[in-house]
Amino acid sequence: MKTLAVLLLASAVSAQSYFIPDNSPSGTSNVIPFGHSTTTSWENQKYQTMAAAADINNAAVLQITDLAFPPSLSGLRHFDSIEIVMAQTSASTMSTTFAANLSANVQTVLSAKNYEWNQTANTWNRIGLDRPYLYIAAQGANIVLQITVSGARLATTSTAWPGHGTGSRPRLFAYNYTGAPPAAGTLGSSSAVKWEIVTDGNDLSLFGKGCQGSNGAVALSTTGSAKLGGSATIDLSGAPANALNALIVNISRLEPPLDLAIIGAPGCSMYLLDAIAVYGVATSTGSRSIPVTMPTAGQGLRAYVQYFVRDAAANNLGWTSSNYARFLLGN
Repeated sequence: MKTLAVLLLASAVSAQSYFIPDNSPSGTSNVIPFGHSTTTSWENQKYQTMAAAADINNAAVLQITDLAFPPSLSGLRHFDSIEIVMAQTSASTMSTTFAANLSANVQTVLSAKNYEWNQTANTWNRIGLDRPYLYIAAQGANIVLQITVSGARLATTSTAWPGHGTGSRPRLFAYNYTGAPPAAGTLGSSSAVKWEIVTDGNDLSLFGKGCQGSNGAVALSTTGSAKLGGSATIDLSGAPANALNALIVNISRLEPPLDLAIIGAPGCSMYLLDAIAVYGVATSTGSRSIPVTMPTAGQGLRAYVQYFVRDAAANNLGWTSSNYARFLLGN
């Protein structure tokens, strides 16, 4: 697998990122809007905040390829469900009614179940949007961000989670509800989550989790970057010695992920279908590395990769699966 060029066909409109309200990934933390790890009342939340035209330098058009947030604790963050909606408005203040703030150009940019987001503390972590958002100032100069989560928790520990960094911006939120989110929430004048609007910028992030095999947990990791014209490696660990394995590649992920317990592999998940499969054999220590060369064009496009490993001793299926990585092409 020499290149991902066959997967990448388009370019973005602009080439800049915008931080709201600032680019510092540390500071005061708050559990809104991504929930709390040990207090169930915070597991279900609906949230909105706004970016003013001045925050994006009064741009006329932007293709937003991703969003990033600064967590205050490292770990694998789980959501039973997560939805991110972006919209535009000409209003300078938010209503207490969620729907009233979504005035124009309303688009769902991420919708997922059993979503697991690998986070590193005090850095900007891309959340992994499925699709870009095309901002056109003529439809309303201000951007509204809406995040709705259910079952939010840390996937690997019960440690109390401090949340994400916040700044002095308004927010609208509701929490501690069951069933459908309420139509209205509490409007506050500060403590909104800090966020990065990405209109370019490459990213190579990990999501999901691998399952247990006979040689430990199967894990996919990466080195390098998804920079246009650059290079990376897609690494496997935790396979049995000399095990047959396959790296599968697709330009979209499977939604929802398939729980392989139904075919004899409990704890294992299929996160994407095999549009391309690259077979190989692990080393004597259960590892494998595949080099990848990035194309020189294709800004803003995505590719997803996951390993599957032949392991007859692991389960009735005789296969295990890794977590997955997302390549976001950019400069």
